[in-house]
Amino acid sequence: MFERYARQIIMPEIGKTGQEKLLSSHVLVAGVGGLGSFSSFYLAAIGIGRLTLIDNGSTEDSDLNRQILYGTDTLGHRKVETAEKRLRGFNPGIVVEGVFEEVTESGMAARIKGVDAVVDGMDTFRMRRILNKVCFENGVPFIYGGVYGLKGSVATVLPGRAPCLECILPADEPAGPIPVLAPIVGLVAAFQVLETVSTVLRGEGTLQGQLLRIDAGRASVWKAEIKRREDCAVCKDAREGQVFAG
Repeated sequence: MFERYARQIIMPEIGKTGQEKLLSSHVLVAGVGGLGSFSSFYLAAIGIGRLTLIDNGSTEDSDLNRQILYGTDTLGHRKVETAEKRLRGFNPGIVVEGVFEEVTESGMAARIKGVDAVVDGMDTFRMRRILNKVCFENGVPFIYGGVYGLKGSVATVLPGRAPCLECILPADEPAGPIPVLAPIVGLVAAFQVLETVSTVLRGEGTLQGQLLRIDAGRASVWKAEIKRREDCAVCKDAREGQVFAG
């Protein structure tokens, strides 16, 4: 079994003990469109032992420029069903469960029990607000990722230990379809998976309390500190003594 992961086991950051942790972990990917199709593939490749995929969409032509688990043969099919089948075929040694349902506050509160991390694959701020709130209230790490054109961002929300996503999300959704190119989606998803690995293995993310910004058009990557917003409706009631940046 370990032969499949031999090239990552020889890394001092992982080793056999780390691989065993990955194989015993449970990660939920909320949304298996652009970001989620890349991140779920990477998570399956590295041997996350149990993957739960949640999405309520079906494949459309306009998805195929960036959603790597689908093709013309799956147009009109439920994404989670296709993703589950393809990831199971890709790595039969892990458990993959596809759930066809909309992301809601009550539904996610039940789904994230026993989950080690939630990876964001949503494409609206409204859905991300739901994930952020539910994960924060239930103490589950939330790995945010966002893409717009050639720019992307990634952050890790560790409930009570760093500011939450609500502290930095804009109030309004972008107008019209979101411009997006596959390579930047893959790049953001790759950083999300790296943060997931760090969270599973070390109990903390490299980007907690920070926002990673990527500008592919300028080949630039930098980090900015996330400041806790005093009036934040989600993390304002965090227990006294917990550490926040800002």
